[in-house]
Order: sequence, then structure tokens, then C-alpha cells
Amino acid sequence: MNNYNPPKPVQKQQDSPIADLSYRNYNGELKTRGLRWWVISWTMMKLLKKNVGFWITSALVFLIYFLNGVQLYFTSNMPAGMNPFGGDEKTKYTLTFFQVNSGTNLLLFIIALTVGSGAISADNKANALLVYLSKPLTKADYLLGKWMVIFFTLFLETFVPSLVLYLYCLTSYLDKGFLKNDPMLFFKMIAAACVPAVMHASLLVGASAWSKAPRIASVFYASLYFGSLVVTGMVFGIVYRGDLERGQEVLKLSLSGMMDGIQQIIYHVTIKNPMATLAIPSPSLIVPLAIGLCVAGIAAARAKINAVEVVKG
Repeated sequence: MNNYNPPKPVQKQQDSPIADLSYRNYNGELKTRGLRWWVISWTMMKLLKKNVGFWITSALVFLIYFLNGVQLYFTSNMPAGMNPFGGDEKTKYTLTFFQVNSGTNLLLFIIALTVGSGAISADNKANALLVYLSKPLTKADYLLGKWMVIFFTLFLETFVPSLVLYLYCLTSYLDKGFLKNDPMLFFKMIAAACVPAVMHASLLVGASAWSKAPRIASVFYASLYFGSLVVTGMVFGIVYRGDLERGQEVLKLSLSGMMDGIQQIIYHVTIKNPMATLAIPSPSLIVPLAIGLCVAGIAAARAKINAVEVVKG
């Protein structure tokens, strides 16, 4: 007698149904990338909050604005022409804002190095680009996040103390023609605050992207900044023999000179002092040059940002 029992066919286990079907009612966008750059910016800002040198330099910027406010207080009642650096009655307030912006250029440069020298170079050193760009982030998101941190930091470093000084002048000198003499001063102040922020941010992301360490980026950018001052100063001394009125256009070709020149164009003031009278520079040269440098810095950074090192040859 045959007792063989064939094995029963194994039934396939059916997949369990999805319990949560709320996804079926989602009507939003499939691609939400509007603020992806903010993740990058927030990461840098958390590190910046712990930097003591940054806060010390920021305090010095506010101190310069405070001292200029004190100077304005003591010279506001002087007769016209008594203060050789104060300008005439119609431009003295506008000239004060330009002078204080110009006087903080070196401190803004130091803050720019503190914030931006390690923006991309630190990620290069730690091989963090592979992590950042493996997430749903594009090169543009990453670059914009780094650029915005430098820009907003430098913009606020200029705009906030300028706003405090503006409010002081508004409450103290409204009856002395503060608004009447220059009703567009507030908007000029905003535009002038953007100038060093845009230039430093654009050039620093390029310098940082091509460096393997923040120190290297700092040395390279400092060399570019001070080297441009040395070269333009030598040309000014040789060609124009110290004549400020004739050679001021050459001095505006350095990085700090371009920032000063564009801000002077925005404020539209002529600088009169015992040494020389410096007219408003022509924007036909320094503005296109500044824009070209900014574009070159951003393009250099974008070309270098890669998740992995591209070897050619």
C-alpha cells in the first residue's frame, strides 16, 4: 500500500495593507526646495555664536558708530565752516554716515575673515561635501547657504548700528533739517550696507572653496585685500606723486577703495578736508569692476564644489 503524501503547496503570504492612507490626500508640491539653503546657513550660524573674536570685533564696530554719534553731538551746534571734516549744513548728516561706514572697513574685513574663511574650506578639510550633497541639496543650495551667512552677518554689522545712529539723528535733529536735507538717507543707508556684504561674501566663498583649510583661505584673501591696497598705493605715489584730487580714481581700484567709492556714489557726497577735495568718483569703472569680481568669486566657488574630487587627465 502506498502511504506517500505529497507536500501541500505553500501559500504565499499576502502583504499587509497600509494602515495609514492619509498620504492619498496630500495635494502639496513634490519638490520643496525654496529654503534648502537655510539648513547650510543655520549650521554655520550655530558655530558663529560661540566665536568670542567675532563678538569682540562686532563690539568695536558699534563703538565706532557710538563715537561718531558723540562727535556729531558736540559739533552739531558749530557754525558752518568751523568743522573742517563736517561738510556744509545740507550734507553734514549724510557725510557722517559715509565717514562711519568708511571707518569700519577694516573691522568688517576682519569679521568677513572670521565668518567666511572656513565657509567651504572647513568642509573640504573634513570631506563634508560628500555628506551635504548626498542629501536633497544641489550645489546651488549649498553655495547660496554659505554666501547668505556671510552676506547677512556683514549687512547686519553695518545696518544695525547705522539704524541706531539714524534713529538718534531723527529724534535729535529733526528740527535742524535732518530729513529735509536728505529724505532718501534711510534707503541710501541700506544700499551702502549691502556693498561690503556682497563683495566680501562673493570673494570669500571663492577663496574658501579653493582652499583645503580656513587658514589658507584667510591668508589668500588677506593677501588679495592688502595687496590691492599696496599696488594701487604704489601707482598713486609714482604717477600722481601724492595728489589726491588727481589720483583718487586709482586709489578706488583696491578692494577697500571700491567699497568706499561705491558707498560715496550711493551717498552722493563730496569729501572736503584740509588736504584735498574728493569729488564723487565716476561709476563707469569701479562699479563694473566690482560686479565682475563678485561674479568671478561665485563662479570659482561653484566650479570647485563637488561631492567627490574630479580627477582629469
